Amino acid sequence: MTATHSPDRVRSLMFSRSLLRPLLLPWAFLSLLACGSSSLPEDEPQDPPNPTVLSVTWDAGLPEACYNGQAVLSVTITGGTPREVALFRGEVQVAKLTAPYQYTLDCTPFPEGMNSFVVKATTLNSQSFTSPEKSLLIDRTGPFPGGWREMSFFPALGERAEYRFTEPLHPLSLEGVQFRVRTSDGSSVAHQVSLSEDGQGLRVIPAQPLVPPVTLTVEFIRADVMDRSGNLRQGELVDTQPRSFTWWPFARVGELPATGFAQPPPHYAFSSNGHRALAWTESPNGSARSDIVVARWTGQGWERLPVLHAASDVAQPSNRVSMAVAEEGQIFLAWLEEDGTLLVKRFDGTEWQSVGNSPNPDGSSSYWLNLAVDTDGGLVVVWEDEGRLHVARWNGSFWGRLGGPISANPDDPHASKATLAVRPGLVVLAWVEWPMGAFRHAVHVWEHRDGKWSPLGQPLKVGPHFATQVTLALNAAEEPLVVWGENDETQTQGILYFSRFASQGGWATPEIVKDWTNPAWVYPIIRVDQNGAPWVAWQREGVAPATDVVYRRRGPNGWQPEQLVGRGYLVNFELDREGIPWVALTGGESPGLALTRPQ
Repeated sequence: MTATHSPDRVRSLMFSRSLLRPLLLPWAFLSLLACGSSSLPEDEPQDPPNPTVLSVTWDAGLPEACYNGQAVLSVTITGGTPREVALFRGEVQVAKLTAPYQYTLDCTPFPEGMNSFVVKATTLNSQSFTSPEKSLLIDRTGPFPGGWREMSFFPALGERAEYRFTEPLHPLSLEGVQFRVRTSDGSSVAHQVSLSEDGQGLRVIPAQPLVPPVTLTVEFIRADVMDRSGNLRQGELVDTQPRSFTWWPFARVGELPATGFAQPPPHYAFSSNGHRALAWTESPNGSARSDIVVARWTGQGWERLPVLHAASDVAQPSNRVSMAVAEEGQIFLAWLEEDGTLLVKRFDGTEWQSVGNSPNPDGSSSYWLNLAVDTDGGLVVVWEDEGRLHVARWNGSFWGRLGGPISANPDDPHASKATLAVRPGLVVLAWVEWPMGAFRHAVHVWEHRDGKWSPLGQPLKVGPHFATQVTLALNAAEEPLVVWGENDETQTQGILYFSRFASQGGWATPEIVKDWTNPAWVYPIIRVDQNGAPWVAWQREGVAPATDVVYRRRGPNGWQPEQLVGRGYLVNFELDREGIPWVALTGGESPGLALTRPQ
């Protein structure tokens, strides 16, 4: 039986349910949470998305300068796609860029000089990434001619004639350049032109290797050049007269310690195992005293040592300063003050130390000076005083005289040009003086051995000439080898002679080293190589007013042909242990000093 309800009853029930429904729903939800909370999945923490990291780099091969007022700049962007890319100069935006991020910059609004640009890329989340700075030269002024670069004193064969400009040139400038190159006999020389490393020089490169001695004369024909910005040359060419450049058989080694040497010449000393030093005098601010500057050879160049301050002007004459270098590299320096006082100092690695008291404390007219050191480091010095020679040896505590005054003519002494050669226990002295009863100068050679002086043979002189100059060396057997010059009566011509002394046979017959040269230019120096062969260097009269330095070696069959070093004035001549000559020169075609070797 089905129950029936009246309409009023139905409406009453529906109304009651509608009132209960809002109250039941929260309770139902809470019951669901209470019953099923253990079975609901938990939310796991999520990693934040990776941020976009952009890399903004300038492309390779971009210009270094605006060319004809424009420059194409471009960058590469990796790591994502930027929302915005812009070119900036400093903090000022120049332009917005779109892929492929290339922009042709109009350089007109920007000032001349070096300008810096960056590119900034911005991501979708507003992160900004910036490129490195790009420097760009903006230049509206063309290059000015600067003239020929001065060639180094005694250049190496790889050094080129070079014409300079005030700023780097565009490589296309080479198409507008033309030189004429000729040898000293007028022959044309094939060549090419290249830019120097800094771009400011036009270098002339001969097509064939140079064979010294060689002189090339270079003449400008055309120079239609422009700078890297495309600006044409400003002003007329300067220094356009044909310019000559000379490469000699010897080239300098190392940088020059100083330039502008005139008189007196500098002093160069060395040891047999490669220690070398140079000394010269300078007068600070026109002072009446001299600074003696010493530099030692490092193997690559010169290192200046602390300056020695003399009490007076010792610059004139040049033979008032002498230097020696010991086998272990210690440098000794001796000089004569204006009052004749002789001072000797050594460099201890930090400063100059006095070597005892003065060897001639009572000297008044001391003039000529020569310092030598033996293979054991023993010091010997000779000086001239009123025509007599005095020799002293350092014994480690004080200077001891080796006998009394020395002269070949004690009644009328005129000894000069004294030179020393020393070994442990042996001193050999050579000088120029006329003998007793004679009226022409001869060369005298004495030795000090076992505590006494003894003349070695008879004085050396050939024919009716005047002996004027002498140089001395010892061979391995401690035999003296001597080269000297003799002038004729007119004092305008001379001859260089050589002789060797043997204890059993005396002096060998003199040999002619150089026949009839201008004696005013000679100044010979003799050295002996490891095989006992003598070498002689001297300076001969060259193209006025300069001189040439030359040398000869005596082989088993006599003197070998004369070899040219180069143009200049001879300072010293050295043979290293491999028999390679090192020559120090000064003056010549341009002021300066060079230590040179064969090239």
